[in-house]
Amino acid sequence: MRHRIAAGIVTWAVLAIPAAATASPYPTRDRMDAVRSYLKTRTGAVSVGVIDNQGRVRGIHDRRRFVTASVIKAMLLVSYLRKVAHEGRGLSSYERDRLNPMIRVSSNSAADWAYYRTGDVRLRRLARRADMDQFSICCWWTHAQFSARDQAKFFWRLERLTPRRFRDYATNLLRSVVAQQSWGIPRVGRPRGFSVFFKGGWRGTVLGRLVHQASFIRYRGTNFSLAVLTDANPSMAYGIGTIEGVARRILRTTPR
Repeated sequence: MRHRIAAGIVTWAVLAIPAAATASPYPTRDRMDAVRSYLKTRTGAVSVGVIDNQGRVRGIHDRRRFVTASVIKAMLLVSYLRKVAHEGRGLSSYERDRLNPMIRVSSNSAADWAYYRTGDVRLRRLARRADMDQFSICCWWTHAQFSARDQAKFFWRLERLTPRRFRDYATNLLRSVVAQQSWGIPRVGRPRGFSVFFKGGWRGTVLGRLVHQASFIRYRGTNFSLAVLTDANPSMAYGIGTIEGVARRILRTTPR
């Protein structure tokens, strides 16, 4: 059943993580207000989660839970790298040959391989470390659920959660998703000078088309995260359009 999204209440809190000192919060309150107004014009279920450059959690319907789709592959990547670091070794070429397509082309078979070697327990542990309150998983990676708030928190902390020896590897993978999957936030942000690493996900549901994207964004010395989760879209293109509409309003101005 499709429905028009109602105006959401913007929620916010402060994460206990030091943020870079800046003149003012980014994204600004008026940019979040612009997103809230925009969502009144869109069909479907949409949630937006942001951790701003001062570490504050902000959002619109950001606690609503969705099936994760392929966005969870970023968590599978970090969970696997933490496992390897715990074993006190580096990545083999074979492991890189499995992890690379999981992120760059969103390979499901590669995600199956990574999940077999991490499992629910490691993913739940990672979610707790990221302070993800709405995360759940049972029995397979495709059955996981989380919220936009959760994914904004995870991407905000992703570099810290990744073992130091693997940080460049992980972020470079998340920056090098193939062009045909680099829609949404990177399509809007990169031409405007924003550096974006991200993961998207899409699938059919009983409501229509589900289209998600979660990201960490940097502009010079300003860092923040943005997650947009959608379902009940009439098409994938419509869901992508919603995500890009949110990104255009968030990234309309650059940080000062």
